[in-house]
Amino acid sequence: MVTTTWIGPSDNMQGWDNPRVDPVTNPWSGNNWDAGGPNGWNTAVLNNTSTTAYIVTVGSLILNNSALLVYNSITVSWGSPPGTISGGLIYLYSARFIAGPGTIATGTVKMGEGSSYEWYGANSAQIIQMPAGNYPHSSGATFTFYTQFDGIIESFYFRDTIICAINGATISGMDINGHTLTFITNMGNYTLNFGNGVDMADLAFDPQTGKLTTTQVDPNAPCFASGTLIRTERGDIAVETLKVGDMAITVSGEHRPIIWLGHCTLVRGKSPNFDTARPVRIQAGAFGEQMPYVDLWLSPGHAVCVRLLDEVLIPAGYLINGATIAQVNVDEVTYWHVELDSHDILIANGLPTESYLDCGTRACFEGTGDTLDPERKLATPEEYCRPLILDGLTVEAVARRLRARAEQLGWVRTTDMDIHLVADGVRIDPDLDEGMVRFLIPARTQDVRLVSETFIPSEWSDTGDERRLGIAVYGLHIDDGLRCSRDISIDDPRLVDGFHHQEAADGKSWRWTNGSLNVPSELWADCKSHVFLRVNMDNSGHPHWVGSSKTKAQLPKLIDTGRASFVPLRAA
Repeated sequence: MVTTTWIGPSDNMQGWDNPRVDPVTNPWSGNNWDAGGPNGWNTAVLNNTSTTAYIVTVGSLILNNSALLVYNSITVSWGSPPGTISGGLIYLYSARFIAGPGTIATGTVKMGEGSSYEWYGANSAQIIQMPAGNYPHSSGATFTFYTQFDGIIESFYFRDTIICAINGATISGMDINGHTLTFITNMGNYTLNFGNGVDMADLAFDPQTGKLTTTQVDPNAPCFASGTLIRTERGDIAVETLKVGDMAITVSGEHRPIIWLGHCTLVRGKSPNFDTARPVRIQAGAFGEQMPYVDLWLSPGHAVCVRLLDEVLIPAGYLINGATIAQVNVDEVTYWHVELDSHDILIANGLPTESYLDCGTRACFEGTGDTLDPERKLATPEEYCRPLILDGLTVEAVARRLRARAEQLGWVRTTDMDIHLVADGVRIDPDLDEGMVRFLIPARTQDVRLVSETFIPSEWSDTGDERRLGIAVYGLHIDDGLRCSRDISIDDPRLVDGFHHQEAADGKSWRWTNGSLNVPSELWADCKSHVFLRVNMDNSGHPHWVGSSKTKAQLPKLIDTGRASFVPLRAA
């Protein structure tokens, strides 16, 4: 897949300085992109690096298995004819997307911070993924629907907003049935469908404004996990044994007093957003020799100080690569704040990382120290001691460097998906023929899973897709060589455990597995003796990591996420 970035019309008459890029002049031609015009399998990037807002007007978007990435004060809108959005991924970051009247839409929309999506369309099977918020000043995302929206709101977090803005409608209330929310209006009822990961009990609605929000607690804060060693005048000291007044040694060599220490324990099943708040493990040496000198565990939003041309801060959750930097599976974690009298860079397990900056999360933590000043104000973005970098291009440059370092530490990139069955506990390898794999199993087999290696697209490119994916399945076929021979559609209601939502483009439909698809035995209950199970799939190889025996022995179990949040959030 090629990524091609908009560089402006070749005639120089309608660059980004013109507030409208008119499709009549064919701005989507190859000359206007750094890698040629995007086709159905390319990722297209619209990135405005100036401070001026611009509008890009397009017709239909046929994305197939590709993505449209829209950044930085760009509005993508439709011309007068009804448009079509077909498959793929639309990724919005500080951008606005307008689906005009009559629009028919499928695929996935990932909404980053500061983004908005306005729906005026006729028919949607889209999946909307709203952001969890990356850092304390995140603005969240806003989804506004002016007509009935039949897609799925798969994720919805604090700071996000949904607005029911049906023209002329007066909203009198709402009703919740399972994961369907109904807005009751004088013009009839309008529904929204939410994914299973959304806690409907957290929803709060204001009928005067039509705004839907969530009552989740915002757990954003930079935190060290217990056991982290903070450099002080007394040596490298476990964070849980620090005392207010201890002199921390910063990366610049200054000796600065700790003025406040806070801690909070998160427990699976009891703490809001626990899955996304689980710690990120940074393997020893991930950033260079002795950086860190032992594995370092941080909250996903805790920023690491990275030197490019100058020093910048990047949240650990942005740097997850599935190898040397990975979110780990725990049932409980205790996080700690370490605050100085102003924001600075501490040394944690030998790695430069930020100190605590109060952006409104102090009350979530039990603490000791100087917290009683009634005039204390919340910090602003300007108070960061280094630039906080969330731009995809900069983060990707650092991510590439970290992937290269991972290979030096023994990690190996591969595209071998190692597709096999686990049938009643026994591994069965397939016969392979391009886009097909075939397995032979006894008809009496009860417990069958289609297993493969997995990858997360955003760990390898700037797609923004954070799902954990296995293989893309087009369909299955069951045959015992006698009278039992049938196709199994990917939308078969018995295929639930281990499948992502269905996607479609160019007349094809597929579903990604999450690496372990349950294939229920009732599919071949009437078959005799032995059964051929054939899987029709996309045979493209996808990059993922294979660790050496040494690296595997050092690692805790990683999260099998498939999570829908736009990016990892800062942990409480």
